[in-house]
Amino acid sequence: MSTYVKENLERGFIRKSTSPAGVGFFFVEKKDGSLWPCINYRGLNQSTVKNKLPLPLISELFVRIRGAKIFTKVDLHKAYNLIRICQDQTTHQKHVHQVLLQLRGNNLYDKLENCVFEGKSLPFLGCIVSDHGLPVVLNPYSKCPGSFTAPMGTADVFEVKEILDFKKVGGRTFLSGGLEGVLNLKRGTGNQRRTLILPLSSEDSFFSRDLRRVGLRTCKTSLKITMFFNLIFFALFSKNLWKPILTCDTYEHAVAQLSGDYIIGGIFPIHEGVSNILTRRYTQDFKCSGLQLRSLIQVLSMIHAIENINNSTLLPGITLGYEIYDSCSYGLKATQATLKMISKSVVMNRSANCNHTELIPNIKAVVGEEFSEFSIIISRILSLHLIPQISHASSTVTLLDRLRFPSFFRTIPNDKHQTEAMVTLIRRYGWNWIGVIATDDDYGSSASSSLYFLFKQYGICTAFTKTIPAHVDHPDLDHTLNDITNELINSSTNVVIVFVKSPILSKLLERMIRLNISKTWIASDIWANSKEISTIHNIQKIGTIIGLNFKSGLVPGFSQYLENLKPPLNGATNEFLQEYKELRFGCTQEYREYLKCMNSSSINCVHDQSILLKSPLACHDNVTNIYLENDDFLVQNIELSTVYSTTLAVTAIAQAIRNIVCKQDTCDKDNTFIPKMLLEEIQRGNYTYNNNTFYFTSSGEVLSGYDIIYWDTADSTVKFQLIGLYDIHGRNLTLEDNAIFWNTENNKVPFSNCSKTCVPGTYKKHSDITCCYACVSCAEGYYAPTSDLAQCLKCLDNQWSSNGSHQCNNRTKEYFHWNNPFAITLMTFSAIGLLLVSVIGIIFVKYIDTPAVKAAGGSYTYILNISVLVSLAGTALFIGEPVQIICQIRQPLFGISFTVIVSCILIKSLRIILAFESGSRGQKVMSFAFKPLFIIIFLTSIQLVICLIWLFLMSPSVSIIHKIPQLLILQCDEGSYLVFGIMLGYIGLLAFICFLLAYRGRKLPEKYNEARCITFSMLVYMFVWILFIPIYMNNTSSTYLSAVQIIAILASNYGVIGCHLLPVCYIILFKHERNNREWYLQSIQSFFKVRRATFFPSQRNSKFQAQSFQCSGSENDHCTQTWSKNERIFSIKARRRRHKSC
Repeated sequence: MSTYVKENLERGFIRKSTSPAGVGFFFVEKKDGSLWPCINYRGLNQSTVKNKLPLPLISELFVRIRGAKIFTKVDLHKAYNLIRICQDQTTHQKHVHQVLLQLRGNNLYDKLENCVFEGKSLPFLGCIVSDHGLPVVLNPYSKCPGSFTAPMGTADVFEVKEILDFKKVGGRTFLSGGLEGVLNLKRGTGNQRRTLILPLSSEDSFFSRDLRRVGLRTCKTSLKITMFFNLIFFALFSKNLWKPILTCDTYEHAVAQLSGDYIIGGIFPIHEGVSNILTRRYTQDFKCSGLQLRSLIQVLSMIHAIENINNSTLLPGITLGYEIYDSCSYGLKATQATLKMISKSVVMNRSANCNHTELIPNIKAVVGEEFSEFSIIISRILSLHLIPQISHASSTVTLLDRLRFPSFFRTIPNDKHQTEAMVTLIRRYGWNWIGVIATDDDYGSSASSSLYFLFKQYGICTAFTKTIPAHVDHPDLDHTLNDITNELINSSTNVVIVFVKSPILSKLLERMIRLNISKTWIASDIWANSKEISTIHNIQKIGTIIGLNFKSGLVPGFSQYLENLKPPLNGATNEFLQEYKELRFGCTQEYREYLKCMNSSSINCVHDQSILLKSPLACHDNVTNIYLENDDFLVQNIELSTVYSTTLAVTAIAQAIRNIVCKQDTCDKDNTFIPKMLLEEIQRGNYTYNNNTFYFTSSGEVLSGYDIIYWDTADSTVKFQLIGLYDIHGRNLTLEDNAIFWNTENNKVPFSNCSKTCVPGTYKKHSDITCCYACVSCAEGYYAPTSDLAQCLKCLDNQWSSNGSHQCNNRTKEYFHWNNPFAITLMTFSAIGLLLVSVIGIIFVKYIDTPAVKAAGGSYTYILNISVLVSLAGTALFIGEPVQIICQIRQPLFGISFTVIVSCILIKSLRIILAFESGSRGQKVMSFAFKPLFIIIFLTSIQLVICLIWLFLMSPSVSIIHKIPQLLILQCDEGSYLVFGIMLGYIGLLAFICFLLAYRGRKLPEKYNEARCITFSMLVYMFVWILFIPIYMNNTSSTYLSAVQIIAILASNYGVIGCHLLPVCYIILFKHERNNREWYLQSIQSFFKVRRATFFPSQRNSKFQAQSFQCSGSENDHCTQTWSKNERIFSIKARRRRHKSC
């Protein structure tokens, strides 16, 4: 199984399913040992609506192989196909070769042991097809019902009651042919195999099927055999396959006919049903009841069109006749009528050795049927003989199949276009929750299927889909109507689409009126302008009705024709016209009693539907002949669309006949053309009526478009108002919205959605049903500007929105503004520092030659002051809106300037140590290696290289941070925090070296010793920047990030100012007595006393004790005279080194 699934997945034969449903899959072993994949669809079949879509009958497949002489069977490994092959053997071989090439190209391989090439007979669908005809062979003991096991004439026979399941071969088809002998049915014995074989060859016998009493009979031999429990359908074929079908029924006849050179047939549902369906015996005829004015007018329009053609010059010297049958809105009756027409043609054109190409039926074409279900039945039979059928109202999509219905045409578009127009109308008003009611016939099924496909495509859902029996006398009709009524009461939808015939729909709408249920109804073409529906009492209470009907046109003179109906002349007959006259003008006892009740002023006069059809002239004394009376009643009930399409059908047939039999205005009425010629002419011809041109498309239809009809009930009577058009070619709907009065409060368009409209600021969260959803507020940063959005839209990066917003607001740009109080405070400190350093610099310039300035660094203090000024001024770059150039300059500017500052401090610390702690050898090293300017440039260059690498490789840039919804935080992105850390780390390294040097020189002379100041300033720097790093990294999205660095820069610079510059200024300005050479020399002498005492402790103990007594009370200058010579020399050299270093 894994191998099977893998191989078919790779070939694309199957695909993975996303459906939550699952069915069993297993293998069954075949006779040859190979495996047969099977799927258990029993559970799915139980929930499947049966007969929802039309399926091809087996008998139709037999039609496609008629006339075949050579047969080839191909058994595929992994796919199955039935191949239609031409008659010629050479062509047959070429076709087989092409088929095999196609199979090989698609990786489909044959099972050679099961293939048959160029045989004379083949098993096909349970039968054996051969060049001698198609016998029926059945083996009830085979695994598959309808299969065969023995060739014709060699099987045993079996009893009839064991073949009850054999329904697939004959289906619902009426066939006839000859019997070679009689039908033998005997009982088999034991386990003997029993097979029923029906050989056919005789011309004199035929079978017919009786649907009420189970059995078979022959008309000439009167053979009757009773069957048990169920019907048995047999497909009986003659040796030439599908010979004309005959019927033994003597009751069926045309309800209207007129002789002529060429006869046009017609089948119309003149009556609304058959009253004896369940009680009819085989020998009884169908009893039709309920005259339908709609269909009666259609028949009259056909007769009117034929009479106008006969009275015109269209067919000079030729008269058209008609033969019209009543289907009584019942499929079997329509079938019976069709068989009657064809059987009459066969009798009139009977030939001993006739075939289909030679058959010339008396009826050249057929107009009808109105209902799609019956047109399908009729077309199946007429297509056998290629007799053209043109329907004026059958719109089902099923009839588009030219292989199954090659002779079918219609003067209207198919239901696919109607459903597209309905969906366009629904989308125009924003509805997505629709109810659908349709009949269970082909018309309703195909329309519902087309709607479902379009609904799925455009996101429209069905609140419910209900099917209703197509026959008014169906026993389950009342139960179905109750079910639909309950659904309409409980459903939340306000729009319902209805594909139901008028007689049945009237029963449903009457219930709606009684229950006061108001909806918006979308009517299909079958009742869009139905007079039967529009005359229902209180019809305005059911709500708004908008219908779609086929585009109509004027039929000149037809209204006058209906107002002047006379009994037919010239040998014509018209039974339904007679019935109408009696119904309209006849004086019945029931009507007399009703008039008597009305004249007595009684309010309880009971009447049935027939009373409503009575004319005021009925039972009038002046009426002598009811068959000569007329009024405008039929004119008031005209449905122009069907009248117009019926007239077009007759016109097309007549003009096609003209194209065949007439040449140069001369017509040959003896031209006995075959049906195929007329069929081909109808297909390719262009026709005109009232100066309008029409033609049949390749699918056999006229794409005329649709009228949008509004039922105006303003004055309690229905007026059919044309409010729009639907163009099929452009798929455009033109509609006058103001002409519609909605049966709602304030005349608003009714709401028909599964869920309420989601207001702006919310979006739809769908449930299991795509049209049903909950409204959810949009999250922060998203918005919904309009209603019913499937998802919220994301705001732009520079915009924001709160929860449930319908629009986005511009974000406020946030950065460290100049007007920020904190920024003002920091800039104040920076300005103070700048001013202070500037003043210090002036003081240093003025007192550059003083010992205090020289001790502080001399001329290098200028570099120190300038660097501090640059560092303090650079803090201004951290305030204000960041721009690219500022982001690139500010960090390198601080890093380089502060590197110079620390380098100057390092030089000063290094110089003092070298001056006071180095010996003669250190003096030589200092004089050779100690180059202050070079050291400053070298140390600064390293920082400069780091900054250049930073700028070229990972340059800082402006960063926009969106973390806070309302704000756009503008910051400088440092590009690389690693390089930024290296820059700060390098300054920290220099500061740490200064700290070590300061610690080492902590015991130098007080006036030269700045260890405490250097130590303190460097500790301040390191402490500040060690704290800066975590604060900086944890506040990268804060507007005060720049303020943190400004504080660190100010603290570092103020540490330098306070520890290195201000003490010197203090000495210069306030300690003048210390700012002289002698005071610094005295400091040096004191230092060396301590140092000498450290180096010569024995001398200090002996000589200093002696001299202390002698020098007691004397000045220090006199005490120096007691020093030894070596001590004086050492002191002098030390002073010289100090002065030189200064």
